[in-house]
Amino acid sequence: MKRRFTLLIAMVMLLTAMATNVFASSANNNSKVSPKEWQEWFNGLSKEEQSSVNYEPASPNQLRFTNEDFKSIKDEFDTIFEFNDSRTITLRGISNKMFIEFSSQEEALNKVKEKCSNLLSQIKTEYNLGYLSEDNWKDYYDGLYSIVDDTKNKTKISESDYEYRFLRSFFDIYENKYKNDKVDNISKIDYDKIVMDNGEEKSIKEVLSQNLPFFADFNKEYFYEINSLDSSIYVDKFEKKSNLTLRSADIDVDRAVSYATSYAENPNTSEYYYFHHGDCTNFVSQILEYSGVRQDVYESEYSGWWHKYNPNAFLDKHKHSRAWSVADVFARYMGVVLTRDNHRNFSANVFRGSIIAADFRNDGDWDHIAFVTAADNYVGNYGYYDYKVAQHTDNYHRWTSNSDNNWENIEGDGGLYGRIRY
Repeated sequence: MKRRFTLLIAMVMLLTAMATNVFASSANNNSKVSPKEWQEWFNGLSKEEQSSVNYEPASPNQLRFTNEDFKSIKDEFDTIFEFNDSRTITLRGISNKMFIEFSSQEEALNKVKEKCSNLLSQIKTEYNLGYLSEDNWKDYYDGLYSIVDDTKNKTKISESDYEYRFLRSFFDIYENKYKNDKVDNISKIDYDKIVMDNGEEKSIKEVLSQNLPFFADFNKEYFYEINSLDSSIYVDKFEKKSNLTLRSADIDVDRAVSYATSYAENPNTSEYYYFHHGDCTNFVSQILEYSGVRQDVYESEYSGWWHKYNPNAFLDKHKHSRAWSVADVFARYMGVVLTRDNHRNFSANVFRGSIIAADFRNDGDWDHIAFVTAADNYVGNYGYYDYKVAQHTDNYHRWTSNSDNNWENIEGDGGLYGRIRY
């Protein structure tokens, strides 16, 4: 019996050594994973395991993987398309800048069908859609986010892919004309009048706020009205004190990091709904709730920040406010306290527990939300302070220095960074 037990221990030790050496060999040769992550793995081994591993730890200024293959979409995007950035609307006697849009929706649609034909074909096939048109572009926009989750293992589509980023930026601008036209159509109606919008009763000023850029003067005034905040709190034309900051004492960062780490790559579908057309904001809302932030519950999905679960419901067991699940609404509701268009500067202002946001085309509409679980306090040869992002759509928990993490490249594509909490 003792001999069998000894043989069993020996076999386990041998298999462990083999596994760690295979992993370490990959660490020294696989550029898809950053040296920082291999270092984390190595540090997690016992001293005995480390001594048997064929892996040389990196020095602090080497713990980076620089994506030298990254190619910005900005130059080609700005060359192919023509834009109209001159629309304004006067509200309460003040001129408000409206969203940038394409000079011709039809021409832009034809150009993107040629430029992104491969990705559009995959979305069309995957979701049984007709050819991209003015009538079904929203289905393609949803499909762009869904395909990252639904077929990633088969197609290897990633948010870092050039064609993916190009098409995402196209839809980000294409939708703006519809927002601008809506604002034009309702701007002369009494602001307190209640109307039906997307199946919900809303005031005119609520509809206006949702269809103007976040930097519009009307939105500054509107969000101070609903949040009872004094306008003197503004730091600059973008920045304000947030609902989340007012409740920051409720946030347990350790619990937030624990939840983010557990469910970044394996969504918590036992307790929450998973949005295949974009789950980033839903995931961050879950992190906040687990960390102790109280829900702000209303009957209308257009008010507050909340999630409801009814296991006995025949349909729609999960219900959410838009602030819980939609990036731009979440950012506006919680409040963006800092914005930067330079990644190096942004990274210096990101900390463990930060909620971060991205406006991919810097057009005034927040597109993406994520959570930071760790951050460095030094700059190495990569040129910025590294920080580890937990996010959904694309689902990962990766350092920014990892090639699968696209946060460092948002600047190069012409985007804007935001931070939602300290």
